[in-house]
Amino acid sequence: MRVLDSGTVVAINMLCAVTLGAQAPAARPLPKLLAEGEEIALALEAALPNVSRDATVYVFKRGGHVVARQGTNGFACLVSRDHPDSLYPICYDGEATRTILPVQIKQQELREQGKSEEEIDREVASRYADGTFTPPARPAMAYMMSPHQVIYASPKGPRVGQYKPHLMLYVPFATRASLGLDQSLDKNAFLVSEGTPRTHLIIPVSDWSTAPPARAPGR
Repeated sequence: MRVLDSGTVVAINMLCAVTLGAQAPAARPLPKLLAEGEEIALALEAALPNVSRDATVYVFKRGGHVVARQGTNGFACLVSRDHPDSLYPICYDGEATRTILPVQIKQQELREQGKSEEEIDREVASRYADGTFTPPARPAMAYMMSPHQVIYASPKGPRVGQYKPHLMLYVPFATRASLGLDQSLDKNAFLVSEGTPRTHLIIPVSDWSTAPPARAPGR
């Protein structure tokens, strides 16, 4: 058996390390954390005080969202982070809290585990298929009224930044054609996740915000 000299062994070890490093996927960037009080205040900006003051509030910790305050009106508010740099407050009504919020919480939990968006999509689809997740059974709505939204077009898409205050109406499995939407209406209303259990109609609301413009928290 041939015995390798020490220089050859070192060279082989270095080559293996470089090869393994090239093959290993890059670590997924994790979204930022805010101080709990700061995050609660930002979450509550999503809706007008008559909604948010009695809502359940979630805050984001390493690993996912957890309840920071139990509410009494059936609404739930949190700061979503579907991109490492996104921060956008949402308040869900009772039906959206029951059906949409669990999906969002699971998605963020899987991102914290380093799952790819493709893996997350498959997991969500599987849970809809087995009945763990269900679409809204009646009209459902979410508020996104904060002036401090930091939004990306998708978990892999470009930064949109601050979007107009808007409402989200959940219309499961709807399409542009079924709602009579065309390109001329896109600036006033448009669909997200078209044709899926989580299809929602975005409706911008002019001159309606819950707080004066200011420096966004944590920025």
